[in-house]
Order: sequence, then C-alpha cells, then structure tokens
Amino acid sequence: MTYVRETASWRRAWARHGVIALAMMAVAATWSRDGSAATCTVSANPLSFGTYSTTSNATSTTTITITCGGWGNGSKSVSYTLSASAGSGSYANRQLLYGSHTVSYNLYTSSAYTTIWGDGTGDGTITLSGTITNQQPSVPITIYGVIRAGQNAVPGSYGTTVPITVTLTYQ
Repeated sequence: MTYVRETASWRRAWARHGVIALAMMAVAATWSRDGSAATCTVSANPLSFGTYSTTSNATSTTTITITCGGWGNGSKSVSYTLSASAGSGSYANRQLLYGSHTVSYNLYTSSAYTTIWGDGTGDGTITLSGTITNQQPSVPITIYGVIRAGQNAVPGSYGTTVPITVTLTYQ
C-alpha cells in the first residue's frame, strides 16, 4: 500500500488518479391509493461523478422515473412532488464522504447549476413537480450534480445517500 503526503506533487498526482463519487442511491417504490386508482412506481439510478480532477468541475446526471399504470375508473391523473434531503452536510454545501474526508458537491434542477434541488423550504432550494396521466404514464426527471473544482481532497471512493421524498396526489 502506498501512502501519499499532501504536497504539490501529490496534487498533480491527485488530478491523474481522482476519486469515484456516488451521490444518490437507487430507489424503487410503488404506491396505490386503492384498487381503483393507478399504481405508481418510482425508480432512480445512482449518480456517479467518476474521476474528479482538482482543476475542473466534475459533473454527472441521473434520471428519476415515475411511472403510473393500471388506471382504474377512479384516477384521471396523478400529481407528483419530488424533493430531496440535504444528505450529508447542508443544502448549500452537500458533502460526499470518505472516512473523515469530505468533498463538497450539490444537486441541481438544470444543467445551468443555479437552482439547488431540495425540499423547497430553505437555502434557496426547490422541489420538482408535475402531473402524470394515462396518456403520458411515465415521467423522466433529470437531476444534475456537480463537484466544483479546486477542492483539496485525498484520493478515495467518496459517497453518500440522499433520501428523496415523492408525494403523489391522485385526482
């Protein structure tokens, strides 16, 4: 095993070796109000940043998909609201963890990386919402992640879990 000291040459080596970061764990769930309502399934893939270089931002996307089927006589549509917890850290400064080491990152609602995805109550976060119908029974929602350049982190496999909440309203 090789131990690396924090030196200028280590920082150059860090840019070559990088870090694997996982920000969101897979999610799968099913909801149904009753036997006459649509049944909805939510799935999400992990968000993986791959190798991080201190000289440039690391970006990644993941898709959360809400699919409803089995439309009974009782349901015409299903409204959804999708929110995320802060996970490790805060909404303004989410953190990926590797033992006692951290790398700051965040989750956004667009590729402009300006609006933080959260619970809509603090730190300028918003939730995502929409409507699913039997004409459009599946809705893919893209989440954008970024680790900003210039962070001094040790090489390793960083990760965290961000619990998400899906609120469904049958109409």
